[in-house]
Amino acid sequence: MVVIRKAKLNEFDAIFDLRKQLWKEELPFDSNIKKDYYETEEAKNELLKAIKARKNIFLVAEENQKILGIVDGCMDSNCKYYNEKVGYLAHLCVDKNHRKQGIGKLLMDAFSEKMKEKGAKFIKLNAFRENEPAVSLYEKDGFQEYSVYYTKKI
Repeated sequence: MVVIRKAKLNEFDAIFDLRKQLWKEELPFDSNIKKDYYETEEAKNELLKAIKARKNIFLVAEENQKILGIVDGCMDSNCKYYNEKVGYLAHLCVDKNHRKQGIGKLLMDAFSEKMKEKGAKFIKLNAFRENEPAVSLYEKDGFQEYSVYYTKKI
């Protein structure tokens, strides 16, 4: 049975491996992403800070003492511009060997509940349109496209 719970610092290596997996999967969608960033000490330190930060929600999906997925985020830093509080889902990754089993949905549901407890009325996230599996998951969960980012090399 898959359990969704708060991440623990002693699970750092498993969480880091999932973050690297996510990074590598997103590389084809953005030519400006540093290919080897997630091999750096800076990346490890950033992740460690994110797990420790009290303002963050950092959850893992675990089954039989194995971490199968992660989700993290925080209250949107631009909340002062909104009428109601907005949570930001920063990262969602399910191990490629455990996808299509509902784990992503479980992680998103648990994240949503934690955000509700913090007073959020909305959750937003960013996704690459070309990442069809992720977009499909988000849309099935009720997310709607509301903004488009543009980029231009200069």
